[in-house]
Amino acid sequence: MKQQSRYVLFAGVALVGLALFLEGAAKPADQDLVAQPAAQQQPDVNAGAGQATEKAKQAVMANVRAFTEAFNRQDVPALLKLFTDDCEFIEHDGTTIRGLKDLEEELKETFKDDPKAKISVKVESLKPVTADVLIEDGKTTFYPDGKTLTAETDYQVIHVKKTAGG
Repeated sequence: MKQQSRYVLFAGVALVGLALFLEGAAKPADQDLVAQPAAQQQPDVNAGAGQATEKAKQAVMANVRAFTEAFNRQDVPALLKLFTDDCEFIEHDGTTIRGLKDLEEELKETFKDDPKAKISVKVESLKPVTADVLIEDGKTTFYPDGKTLTAETDYQVIHVKKTAGG
């Protein structure tokens, strides 16, 4: 039960907190985000687009793709690069993880407990707050053995644009 509870953190809020999006670092938004056995529908990156630029949306989608791929490789350093030093995660039970050091420890423990774990991510909307802030809502699915779906959880992420040197 502890393993599934820990996953809920990463299924439900691993993406919650402050994540970076960098202009020009994006792949096209129409690429598939899944790296697991089941096929997923194309995410709706235009929902709530408002004033957000296509370039910013593509950068966010590239980060989602990078997160999914790094998680599925269990690449902790690559995952940590996607978050700010002061990231904050709130688990389903209210427990809060703050900062990259605590996040690193939690990721390592998760991958130790589930060495074949895979996830998929479906982005349902990207909503602009300001020109430099987007809110992403979506669902993650968790496959602890790499094949068997055991959890599907809603998540929310706040993406903040960071410029070089800033």
